[in-house]
This record gives sequence, C-alpha cells and structure tokens, in this order.
Amino acid sequence: MTTEILSRIKPLRLRARLIVEGFLTGLHRSPYHGFSVEFKDHRSYNPGDEIRWIDWKVYARTDRFFVRRFEDETNLLSYIILDGSSSMAFSDEKFEYARNLAAALAYILYLQRDAAGLVVFNEKIVVQIPPRASRINLSHIMKTLENLKPGGKTDLSSFKLLAEKLKKRGLVILISDMFLDPEEVISGLKFFRYRKHEVLAFQILSPREINIGGHARVFEDMETGEKVPFDPINLQSEYRKTLDKHIEKIKRELRKSGIDYEKFVTSDPLELALFRFMKKREKLP
Repeated sequence: MTTEILSRIKPLRLRARLIVEGFLTGLHRSPYHGFSVEFKDHRSYNPGDEIRWIDWKVYARTDRFFVRRFEDETNLLSYIILDGSSSMAFSDEKFEYARNLAAALAYILYLQRDAAGLVVFNEKIVVQIPPRASRINLSHIMKTLENLKPGGKTDLSSFKLLAEKLKKRGLVILISDMFLDPEEVISGLKFFRYRKHEVLAFQILSPREINIGGHARVFEDMETGEKVPFDPINLQSEYRKTLDKHIEKIKRELRKSGIDYEKFVTSDPLELALFRFMKKREKLP
C-alpha cells in the first residue's frame, strides 16, 4: 500500500493497523519465523492488566479472572524518536512516510506487549511520551502523531539530556533524514549507546532528494531559508557522489558503534522497515 493511499485513511491508528496486518500476513507466508508469540499458560488477573488478555472460557469454568501468558512475553522499553524538523517536509510523502512508520512501530510494539514511547525533536525536544504497554498510551501516541506538523531546525544536542532521562535500558529507534554533519548524527546517537541502550537508526529520504532532475533552479534550505543557485543537469553527478559519501559515512560509523542502520526511500514498502525492526527485536532479550 503506497504512502499516498495510506494518507487518505483516517484515523492514523487504523492506518497503522492496516500496515501491521499487511506486514504480518506477508510474514506468515514467508520463510522468516522470527515473529512468534505462542500461548504458554495463565496467571491471575491483576488490576491494570489488559482486559483483552482475559481468558473468558476459563472464567466461565472457574468464576475467576485469569489472563493468558505467552512465550517471549517481555517488558521491553522502546523509545521511538521522530525527526520533526522542517527538512522532513521536503516533499509531501517524506514526513508522511516517517509518521506512518512511527505509528506502525508503536502499534506492533503494543501487540507484542512491549512498552512504546514517543519523542519528537527539532532543535529541541518538542514531544516526550514515556513508554507504556497500554491502549491509552497507544492512543496518546497516535493522536500526537496525527496532529504533528514539522518545523524548526534539526539539532541532536538535546539527545545527551534525553539519554540521561531515559533511566531504564531499552531500544531507541530513530526516524530521521539525517541531513546533518555525519559527526553530529554519530555523536548524538552515541549518547544512547553510552547509556547501554540498543539503537536502531532509520534514514528516510525522498526519491527527489536522491535523483535531482529538471532545469536550472534555486535551492532553498527548508530550515534556514538560505537560497543557493543549482543546475541539476550539470551538478547531478557531483551531488549524488556527495550524498552517497554522506550516507556511507553515517552507516559505517554507526555500525562501528554497534548501532543498526537502515536507509529507506519513501517508495520502499513500509513493511520492509518493520521487517528490519523485527530482526533487531528478535536479537534482544
């Protein structure tokens, strides 16, 4: 399902559910079996447990509430960190793709009974929703994402303070175009590694940022407003070399630091990003 079609589906929670259900359907037809939640046994119901996990057949027999437990039931804390800066609005589909991915990740984490939180940043932290494994928290995340509009500059200096606030170790998932000096991206994410978090970085790009065609034009920096003359016909090759070098340095240095890196173009299926996430999730305790 394309980003354009998905954008017509409202609310965002329904969109996320369709993405995840499509992903799981494809996964079950594939040879990959990493996503497996098997029923294990029961335990007594405790206040605050999700009602959806109550086994009503057992209740009918015993007149007592029990919830189903599953294999691989965990309390992984996941922090979805979304770039909300102006550069993410370069094209209509880029921010939409990133927002859909964040929503789908939150939804699949909820299905796995993992705790999902959301952080949105530009030059500062603009949203911070603590990770919780509850339907209310998921609804809060979805509503926040639905109302979000990109703006401001990109600055990862706030990641140091953010990493210090995230007391419990977990999985940090960055969704960003990473249009910064590679050293800033690398040092910003290293703060989380210093705090023993696992980190997964998704770089999201528009096809128009990779292949620039057309006639001579003026480029305007979406964050600073600076305008630069640019002839795409004569400079396309040089631009592509510079972009590839930028991407390769980020990928190489992040992986050297134990940070998983994946690049996606908005024409790529969102299910592919979910697959990469599940491969990472499979390795975690």
